[in-house]
Amino acid sequence: MPAHGPAEQLTEDDSWARHVIAMGADPRVAMNDPKAHAITAWLGADAGPIIPHIGAFTARTPGHLVLCSDGLWNYLTDPADFGEAVRSALGLATGSRPLLEAARALVTYANSAGGADNITVAIVPVQPATGIDTDAETEPSNTATSDNKPSEA
Repeated sequence: MPAHGPAEQLTEDDSWARHVIAMGADPRVAMNDPKAHAITAWLGADAGPIIPHIGAFTARTPGHLVLCSDGLWNYLTDPADFGEAVRSALGLATGSRPLLEAARALVTYANSAGGADNITVAIVPVQPATGIDTDAETEPSNTATSDNKPSEA
């Protein structure tokens, strides 16, 4: 996500809503359907044959890569709103671990907006690719999560 402008969504869920939207359904209607978040493809031993969706992204300007689950994305589906929320969280984070603080603030936002799903947020600073060794080790991620599933006591 660049310092200014809307965020750019790099991936999509394999969900019922995304499937019917691709077939022409109204996105608002599809996302509000009780089946909206039903997963239609996944990885794992019971997944069956799938064709993975792959792509490439090269940062052209400094910014942040925000990896998040739909537990956050569902409350900020507009790229401009998403970018504004992330920039606000980053701007308010003043402690010794600002990326982690910003990720936690976004989890808090999603919980206060309804918290109807598991919420995971990781924020990673990115720089434009200029001959950087992509195999080099990086620092641990700055990740915050919230598991909103009912406990199984």
